[in-house]
Amino acid sequence: MNIEIISASAGSGKTYRLAELLEAEVSKEGRVWPDAILATTFTKKAAAELQERVRTKLLAAGLTVEAQQLFASRIGTVNSVCGQLLSDFAFELGISPNQKVIEEEAVSAVISRAIDRVIDPKTQRELKRLEGVFVETDTRQVIEQIIAKARANGLQGKDLLISGQRSAAGFKELFGEAAADGKQLDTNLADGLSIFLREVDPEVDCTKITKKAVGIVQRLKGRLIHQGVGQSFRLLPGV
Repeated sequence: MNIEIISASAGSGKTYRLAELLEAEVSKEGRVWPDAILATTFTKKAAAELQERVRTKLLAAGLTVEAQQLFASRIGTVNSVCGQLLSDFAFELGISPNQKVIEEEAVSAVISRAIDRVIDPKTQRELKRLEGVFVETDTRQVIEQIIAKARANGLQGKDLLISGQRSAAGFKELFGEAAADGKQLDTNLADGLSIFLREVDPEVDCTKITKKAVGIVQRLKGRLIHQGVGQSFRLLPGV
């Protein structure tokens, strides 16, 4: 099998080139059967556009039968094409043929229901408390991201657990020993935030990432002041 990977940016003519290629291959008698074509895209709009362009080219070439057969091809989003394959070969795979792909906008709701079923209320309250400790943290969003990355990397439950334990151990090494003086640690953090705000000029570095980081630091600084860790800020003039 000869696989060629071509990377191209948006608007560079990928769909146009694919339509040309498919029409050329179908036009060669016996080379490619229209109903045997499999092509995936990221959006439904792109899939419909690709199929329509190929049909238009086939009709323009007088290949009306082939243009009609194209309706039986597998041209669609990754989810829809894979869903069709699962349904068609469900019996051989030993799974139910009633496969349904969860729409992207419904994923968060499904994950929220799953979280409510597997995480007890006490743990959920603790996670909610930690959200207040770590700025800009949404526990359910983090869990959703972990699930997405686990699926992308083919990690099953046991593998994911091992990966989590390894990550936790790595974080503990980075943190080192717990500070004996918590107040001094807060003061050091406050000083560090002040230095950051003094050194970073959003007018010079006006990227979105920098703007977001400055906003997070300012909110965290305000929270520390509210908790009574404000005296250290006065040690750093100009902030």
